Amino acid sequence: MTRRSQQGDQDRLVDLVLEIERETDRAIGVRNARGDLVWLPKSEITIDNLTCPPTITVPEWLVDQRELERP
Repeated sequence: MTRRSQQGDQDRLVDLVLEIERETDRAIGVRNARGDLVWLPKSEITIDNLTCPPTITVPEWLVDQRELERP
């Protein structure tokens, strides 16, 4: 699902269901579309832990930059 953030057109958001493989205080590690481990900064994302695996809301630019698979 793609939606606009509160900042408007500047930042579209994408909801992804991803398995978190690693986690630090500042980032989470997930697999991208090629199977590579990539890091997502917690300052740029939100994590809904009510689903398993969690739903992670990521800005569209970060989805493209990290080559994450879209739903």
